[in-house]
Amino acid sequence: MLKSKQKFIFSVFILVFSFGVFNYVQGNSTVCRGGQDCSIILDDLGGACTGGGDFNCDCQGDASCQDEGEYGCADTVCDGGESCQCASLPDYPEYPEYPEYPEYPEYPEYPDYPSYPSYPSYPGYPSYPGYPGYPSYPDYASYDSYPSYPSYPSYPSYPSYPSYPSYPSYPSYPSYDSYPAPSAPTLNAINNSICGQLTVSWVDNSNNEDGFTIWRKSGSGGAPYTAGNGWTQLAVTRNTNDTTPVTEILAQGTIYYYVVKAYKNYPPSVDGVSNEQSAMSVVCDANLANTRKIITLVNGAAYTGSTSINDGDTLTYQITLVNSGPANATINYICEYPSDNLSDIRNLAVSGVGSVNGGITASSPSCSDNPRLNVSGAKNVANNWVITFDFTVDTASEDIQEVITNSLTVNYTDTSTKSWSRSGPNVIVNSAKGKNPDFIEVAP
Repeated sequence: MLKSKQKFIFSVFILVFSFGVFNYVQGNSTVCRGGQDCSIILDDLGGACTGGGDFNCDCQGDASCQDEGEYGCADTVCDGGESCQCASLPDYPEYPEYPEYPEYPEYPEYPDYPSYPSYPSYPGYPSYPGYPGYPSYPDYASYDSYPSYPSYPSYPSYPSYPSYPSYPSYPSYPSYDSYPAPSAPTLNAINNSICGQLTVSWVDNSNNEDGFTIWRKSGSGGAPYTAGNGWTQLAVTRNTNDTTPVTEILAQGTIYYYVVKAYKNYPPSVDGVSNEQSAMSVVCDANLANTRKIITLVNGAAYTGSTSINDGDTLTYQITLVNSGPANATINYICEYPSDNLSDIRNLAVSGVGSVNGGITASSPSCSDNPRLNVSGAKNVANNWVITFDFTVDTASEDIQEVITNSLTVNYTDTSTKSWSRSGPNVIVNSAKGKNPDFIEVAP
């Protein structure tokens, strides 16, 4: 494979060299008129011409032919016996630069022949023939013999584009921190007058708010007034200058804390936070604690603390049934628990919105066999009921004075059926019964 490649390279070299010499000789001949023929030949042809180029000129006849330039005479015409002078030819255009040729690879060195072994010196042995010499490699052609490439024309410069105009700078916006927060509103006391319901109201102290938000927390209050600290923003909000109260129905018996924020959307939103207020959501039960029972008459006359009560007198009792709320109550009945020296309960009278007089049961199991006042109806918070009835004083002992007691229990329903008790006044009664003397037997 290597020898084939070497043969190919050598053939290319011979071909290029022959082509160059042929063109040189063919392109550099001189013709002299008048029977003379002047031709350029190699130096070994001799002749009368002398030349300054790479090759000499040989002229025949009388004419003197002198070459100039690097390659001798070229296309010169002389008349008669005149001197034949090479004319200057026009400059050839520059060839484009040839690409650099790759360096030829170095031929590998031939291996040394092995030495023949020495024969023993026997008589009559013939001499060993010598090894034939390796052929010489041909010289590589010089790169200088290649013609030059013509120069490429220069491209025109691109025109310069005009510069874009500069845009004006945008104005700087002020920092968000420079916007003032709305003034904090004033939170009023929470209204819990209706059971299970709280109403929040406030005073607007700002002139730049976008609206109001209401925040609530149960259990305990305190800043920061944020969701991360257990505060809840109510879904209902108010717009600018709108201070319409906000009412919530909440779990009864629980204390709730509130703040109101006046906000401004810049963004971000900034707030003015109100003072904190709290209130309990009142349990929706009736409250009969203010109900009272007194003696109003003795034998039809007004009773005072100095009035003497005696055996056989008629006492008129009055019950003022009060519901302080917050819830209405349904009165079912009233049980009377008189002392033994009161008898003959009678003359039941009832007045008040929603009241119903059902009479008296002298002995009722629901009152542990004591008298039952069948008073019933829906007892609201706004109006009181007045209930009256009579007892007769009936002293039972022979003591000079006795004590009268009388209590009651109201059975009613609000969220459940309950009983509320109240004791009547204790009074001293003068007994009319004589005391029988005790007899003691004395020994004679």
